[in-house]
Amino acid sequence: IDRLADDHARARQLWQALREAGHAVEAAPDTNILYMRVPDAPAFSQLLTARGVGAIAIAHDRLRFVTHLDISDAGLAHAIAVLRALAA
Repeated sequence: IDRLADDHARARQLWQALREAGHAVEAAPDTNILYMRVPDAPAFSQLLTARGVGAIAIAHDRLRFVTHLDISDAGLAHAIAVLRALAA
């Protein structure tokens, strides 16, 4: 349960950073899953993958991010940096 609380906290950190960067994120996450809207989700997902960030296109304009055991603080910081750069 402590482990899951860490995942939820990381999801909220990611959500906050995305929101501050101007990305179209949906409601603040209550779990370890958050969603972001982009014009072309499959292409954006590939762009993220090429930069070492995982996100799944779940619709033509919607991405899903999941924080989990394999996402460290350093991994989260990397994802945030990549997503901030792409928002600029």
